Amino acid sequence: MRMSYRRFIAVLVVLAVAGGWGVHQALESRKPRVAIVIDDVGYTDRSVAAVRHLPRPVTFSILPNLPHSTAMAQAAQQRGHEVIIHLPMEPHEPVSKEAALHLEQYTVLAAMHATEVEEILARATASVPYAKGLSNHMGSKATENRRVMRELLRALKARRMFFLDSVVTTRSMGERVAKEVGLPFARRSVFLDNEERPDYIAHQLRLVAAEARVRGSAIGIGHDRTLTYQTLQQVMPELRKEGIRFVRVSQLTKQVP
Repeated sequence: MRMSYRRFIAVLVVLAVAGGWGVHQALESRKPRVAIVIDDVGYTDRSVAAVRHLPRPVTFSILPNLPHSTAMAQAAQQRGHEVIIHLPMEPHEPVSKEAALHLEQYTVLAAMHATEVEEILARATASVPYAKGLSNHMGSKATENRRVMRELLRALKARRMFFLDSVVTTRSMGERVAKEVGLPFARRSVFLDNEERPDYIAHQLRLVAAEARVRGSAIGIGHDRTLTYQTLQQVMPELRKEGIRFVRVSQLTKQVP
């Protein structure tokens, strides 16, 4: 059966479009990838405006069991951003009962056993819906403890979640234990806003981009602050024009070999 001229042209157009789309996808996949994570969300509703106006995608790392934890998770999900839990974990600093009182409620302590860790994680996942993974809030002491990290990462694996190590200590057991239990893992590359100055934050963002160009990908962690949001709104489009591809942090996780 002979094909009409119009149908022949239509088929050529479809093939051309499909081929062009394939080339576009191949070029996109080769771009350096950067994931931006915003920590400490949940204390206030300041992130609502950021959720609406930040370029997508951004990963919001939300502290559980706070007044705005659930609402912020829902808002981020609705706007196409990624949600993870920012789980409070024990730092080295509290050396007294008085200091420990200032830890977040339901903090994972290095001395805890599996049932206690599981209870805290269950509360956290109920408080932060849509969470795909988990990062540590503080945790210099807990993340150095191989036993408690094994309990936490096993519980994450059972929920099909990943672990993002904020790397608050060079002795973190996160990567090693992730390999042991077979859990998808990622680690922070650069903190974006240790200094609250727009020029500093912009410089750190470009540092993340530079690392991504060398390594193929990088993760920048900032915090729930107005100045950080304003700088992201300005710099992310600039970096995108320069060839940086912004992705969800889950897209940069891997099984540790």
